[in-house]
Amino acid sequence: MPNRRQFLKIGLATSTIPLAASASGKGALGAFPADKTLPFYKVIVDDRFQESIEFGQAMEERGYDTYLMKDGDLTEFWYKHLNAIWEKEPVAIAGLTKFGPLFCLEQLGRTYGARQVYRGDHLYEQGKITHKLNGPEKMLENSSNFLSFSNEKMAGQTVAEMMLGCEAGTTAIVGSVCAEQVNHHSELTDALPEDNLVSWIVAPAQIS
Repeated sequence: MPNRRQFLKIGLATSTIPLAASASGKGALGAFPADKTLPFYKVIVDDRFQESIEFGQAMEERGYDTYLMKDGDLTEFWYKHLNAIWEKEPVAIAGLTKFGPLFCLEQLGRTYGARQVYRGDHLYEQGKITHKLNGPEKMLENSSNFLSFSNEKMAGQTVAEMMLGCEAGTTAIVGSVCAEQVNHHSELTDALPEDNLVSWIVAPAQIS
Protein backbone atom coordinates (compact mmCIF):
# COMPACT_ATOMS: atom_id res chain seq x y z
CA MET A 1 0.00 0.00 0.00
CA PRO A 2 1.52 3.40 -0.96
CA ASN A 3 2.56 5.66 1.87
CA ARG A 4 0.09 8.52 2.37
CA ARG A 5 1.99 11.76 1.93
CA GLN A 6 1.55 14.69 4.23
CA PHE A 7 2.78 18.10 3.17
CA LEU A 8 4.51 20.36 5.69
CA LYS A 9 5.65 23.91 5.31
CA ILE A 10 8.96 23.95 7.20
CA GLY A 11 10.04 27.46 8.12
CA LEU A 12 13.45 29.07 8.42
CA ALA A 13 14.02 31.13 11.56
CA THR A 14 14.42 34.85 11.08
CA SER A 15 17.71 36.61 11.63
CA THR A 16 16.95 37.97 15.11
CA ILE A 17 18.47 34.91 16.81
CA PRO A 18 21.97 33.64 15.99
CA LEU A 19 21.78 30.18 14.48
CA ALA A 20 24.39 27.49 14.85
CA ALA A 21 24.23 26.60 11.19
CA SER A 22 26.46 28.39 8.79
CA ALA A 23 23.69 27.35 6.35
CA SER A 24 26.33 26.69 3.75
CA GLY A 25 25.18 23.12 3.33
CA LYS A 26 28.80 21.97 3.23
CA GLY A 27 29.01 18.23 3.17
CA ALA A 28 25.26 17.81 2.68
CA LEU A 29 24.26 14.98 0.37
CA GLY A 30 21.11 16.81 -0.70
CA ALA A 31 22.00 19.45 -3.28
CA PHE A 32 19.88 22.22 -1.80
CA PRO A 33 20.65 25.93 -2.19
CA ALA A 34 22.08 27.52 0.95
CA ASP A 35 18.98 29.62 1.60
CA LYS A 36 16.74 26.54 1.39
CA THR A 37 18.68 24.30 3.76
CA LEU A 38 17.22 24.20 7.26
CA PRO A 39 19.63 25.61 9.88
CA PHE A 40 19.71 24.23 13.41
CA TYR A 41 19.92 26.37 16.54
CA LYS A 42 21.39 23.45 18.51
CA VAL A 43 22.17 19.80 17.98
CA ILE A 44 21.40 17.57 20.98
CA VAL A 45 23.97 14.90 21.88
CA ASP A 46 23.28 12.09 24.36
CA ASP A 47 26.43 11.37 26.38
CA ARG A 48 25.34 7.76 27.05
CA PHE A 49 25.80 6.59 23.45
CA GLN A 50 28.92 6.68 21.32
CA GLU A 51 26.80 6.90 18.15
CA SER A 52 25.32 10.16 19.42
CA ILE A 53 28.72 11.54 20.44
CA GLU A 54 30.06 10.78 16.96
CA PHE A 55 26.98 12.45 15.48
CA GLY A 56 27.67 15.58 17.51
CA GLN A 57 31.28 15.66 16.39
CA ALA A 58 30.22 15.30 12.76
CA MET A 59 27.79 18.21 13.12
CA GLU A 60 30.42 20.37 14.86
CA GLU A 61 32.77 19.74 11.95
CA ARG A 62 30.10 21.22 9.72
CA GLY A 63 29.71 24.38 11.80
CA TYR A 64 26.83 23.50 14.12
CA ASP A 65 26.68 24.07 17.88
CA THR A 66 25.98 21.04 20.06
CA TYR A 67 24.51 20.59 23.51
CA LEU A 68 25.79 17.58 25.48
CA MET A 69 22.82 16.13 27.35
CA LYS A 70 23.78 14.38 30.59
CA ASP A 71 22.08 11.04 31.30
CA GLY A 72 19.18 11.84 29.01
CA ASP A 73 18.08 14.89 31.02
CA LEU A 74 16.95 17.92 28.99
CA THR A 75 15.88 20.04 31.98
CA GLU A 76 18.89 22.38 31.93
CA PHE A 77 18.75 22.79 28.17
CA TRP A 78 15.08 23.70 28.30
CA TYR A 79 15.26 26.23 31.14
CA LYS A 80 18.62 27.80 30.30
CA HIS A 81 18.46 27.79 26.52
CA LEU A 82 15.47 26.72 24.47
CA ASN A 83 12.55 28.11 26.46
CA ALA A 84 13.78 31.71 26.17
CA ILE A 85 14.58 31.26 22.47
CA TRP A 86 11.25 29.70 21.58
CA GLU A 87 9.40 32.48 23.41
CA LYS A 88 10.87 34.85 20.81
CA GLU A 89 10.54 32.58 17.80
CA PRO A 90 10.65 28.85 17.05
CA VAL A 91 13.99 27.59 15.78
CA ALA A 92 14.99 24.15 14.55
CA ILE A 93 16.86 21.64 16.70
CA ALA A 94 18.07 18.15 15.91
CA GLY A 95 19.32 15.18 17.87
CA LEU A 96 20.27 11.52 18.08
CA THR A 97 18.92 10.33 21.43
CA LYS A 98 16.42 7.95 22.96
CA PHE A 99 12.73 8.66 22.36
CA GLY A 100 12.18 10.50 25.66
CA PRO A 101 13.92 13.80 24.76
CA LEU A 102 12.14 13.92 21.41
CA PHE A 103 8.77 13.35 23.07
CA CYS A 104 9.37 16.19 25.55
CA LEU A 105 10.53 18.66 22.90
CA GLU A 106 7.71 17.76 20.56
CA GLN A 107 5.13 18.39 23.28
CA LEU A 108 6.75 21.63 24.42
CA GLY A 109 7.24 22.84 20.87
CA ARG A 110 3.56 22.79 19.98
CA THR A 111 3.00 25.91 22.07
CA TYR A 112 5.57 27.77 19.97
CA GLY A 113 4.69 26.52 16.50
CA ALA A 114 7.42 23.87 16.34
CA ARG A 115 6.75 20.24 15.53
CA GLN A 116 8.50 17.03 14.62
CA VAL A 117 9.41 17.15 10.92
CA TYR A 118 11.70 14.11 10.85
CA ARG A 119 12.03 10.96 12.97
CA GLY A 120 14.19 7.93 12.43
CA ASP A 121 13.93 4.84 14.67
CA HIS A 122 17.11 2.77 14.55
CA LEU A 123 16.21 -0.70 15.80
CA TYR A 124 19.11 -2.90 16.83
CA GLU A 125 18.69 -6.67 16.51
CA GLN A 126 21.11 -9.58 16.44
CA GLY A 127 23.12 -9.06 13.25
CA LYS A 128 20.79 -6.43 11.80
CA ILE A 129 19.71 -2.81 12.23
CA THR A 130 16.41 -1.62 10.78
CA HIS A 131 15.94 2.09 10.08
CA LYS A 132 12.32 3.26 10.13
CA LEU A 133 12.30 6.83 8.85
CA ASN A 134 9.60 9.46 8.43
CA GLY A 135 10.50 12.88 7.09
CA PRO A 136 11.00 15.17 4.07
CA GLU A 137 10.91 13.23 0.80
CA LYS A 138 14.07 14.68 -0.72
CA MET A 139 15.98 14.23 2.51
CA LEU A 140 15.10 10.52 2.62
CA GLU A 141 15.21 9.62 -1.05
CA ASN A 142 18.82 8.36 -0.93
CA SER A 143 18.94 7.37 2.73
CA SER A 144 18.90 3.62 2.05
CA ASN A 145 22.04 3.99 -0.09
CA PHE A 146 24.27 5.72 2.46
CA LEU A 147 22.78 5.42 5.98
CA SER A 148 25.03 3.02 7.86
CA PHE A 149 25.38 1.92 11.47
CA SER A 150 28.23 -0.49 10.77
CA ASN A 151 30.11 1.19 13.61
CA GLU A 152 29.52 4.11 15.97
CA LYS A 153 31.50 6.63 13.92
CA MET A 154 29.77 5.70 10.68
CA ALA A 155 26.39 5.96 12.38
CA GLY A 156 27.11 9.49 13.56
CA GLN A 157 28.55 10.60 10.23
CA THR A 158 25.75 9.26 8.04
CA VAL A 159 22.94 10.55 10.27
CA ALA A 160 24.59 13.99 10.18
CA GLU A 161 24.87 13.88 6.38
CA MET A 162 21.24 12.90 6.03
CA MET A 163 20.01 15.68 8.31
CA LEU A 164 21.93 18.28 6.33
CA GLY A 165 19.59 17.48 3.46
CA CYS A 166 16.53 18.79 5.32
CA GLU A 167 15.18 21.65 3.24
CA ALA A 168 12.86 24.44 4.29
CA GLY A 169 9.68 25.33 2.46
CA THR A 170 6.75 23.10 1.50
CA THR A 171 7.81 19.48 1.34
CA ALA A 172 6.19 16.06 1.24
CA ILE A 173 6.62 13.94 4.37
CA VAL A 174 7.03 10.26 3.57
CA GLY A 175 7.98 7.01 5.25
CA SER A 176 10.98 4.82 4.43
CA VAL A 177 12.26 1.53 5.86
CA CYS A 178 15.66 0.01 5.21
CA ALA A 179 17.80 -2.57 6.99
CA GLU A 180 21.47 -3.47 7.07
CA GLN A 181 23.51 -6.40 8.28
CA VAL A 182 26.13 -5.61 10.92
CA ASN A 183 28.89 -7.60 12.56
CA HIS A 184 29.04 -5.83 15.91
CA HIS A 185 27.02 -6.26 19.09
CA SER A 186 25.64 -3.10 20.66
CA GLU A 187 24.28 -2.52 24.15
CA LEU A 188 21.11 -1.52 22.29
CA THR A 189 20.73 -4.92 20.62
CA ASP A 190 17.21 -6.22 21.21
CA ALA A 191 16.37 -3.18 23.34
CA LEU A 192 12.77 -2.19 23.95
CA PRO A 193 11.48 0.27 21.30
CA GLU A 194 11.60 3.20 23.72
CA ASP A 195 15.25 2.44 24.49
CA ASN A 196 16.50 2.43 20.91
CA LEU A 197 18.23 5.39 19.32
CA VAL A 198 16.05 7.94 17.53
CA SER A 199 17.31 10.61 15.15
CA TRP A 200 15.01 13.58 14.90
CA ILE A 201 14.38 17.17 13.85
CA VAL A 202 11.92 19.53 15.56
CA ALA A 203 11.36 22.76 13.64
CA PRO A 204 8.86 25.54 12.96
CA ALA A 205 6.35 23.89 10.65
CA GLN A 206 2.70 23.66 9.76
CA ILE A 207 0.55 21.39 7.64
CA SER A 208 0.07 23.06 4.28
